[in-house]
Amino acid sequence: MKKIILLITMLVASFTAQAQQYTAVTLWSFNAWTNNATAASNINAAVTLTKHDEFVLEVVAKATNAMGGDINIRWATSADGVNYTPHPALLLNSGWFGAPMTNAAVAGITASFITNINVASRGYWKILWATNQTGQHITNLTIKAYLKPRTDG
Repeated sequence: MKKIILLITMLVASFTAQAQQYTAVTLWSFNAWTNNATAASNINAAVTLTKHDEFVLEVVAKATNAMGGDINIRWATSADGVNYTPHPALLLNSGWFGAPMTNAAVAGITASFITNINVASRGYWKILWATNQTGQHITNLTIKAYLKPRTDG
């Protein structure tokens, strides 16, 4: 009987699920980004996704005054990590989005935007440039990618 209980305990222990840990990669961190909606800041920050089909993107901003608006981000993907040709007609090849940055009309409050990005099998994802559409001077801006390993290898 003890052998059966021991065997069952070993089987249960071997199938216990373990939470996979995300790896954080800072793509861009900036202090003092001016309020100029027409000027694009060339970021050219890439993340390697050869072992990932998707990742979590986080944009965190803090302003000296209350802000409302977007940080517009232009991105592209690459199969080789070298050629990032923006071609919107190709699925998952390039695009842009606005990360809404509203800090509840309170100065000094941090605003954040989090989204999942699917890259399929492209291998590399890069932020080409970003523009500050918030109407405020941003004192701190951080853009991070969070990667979680695939479970299929």
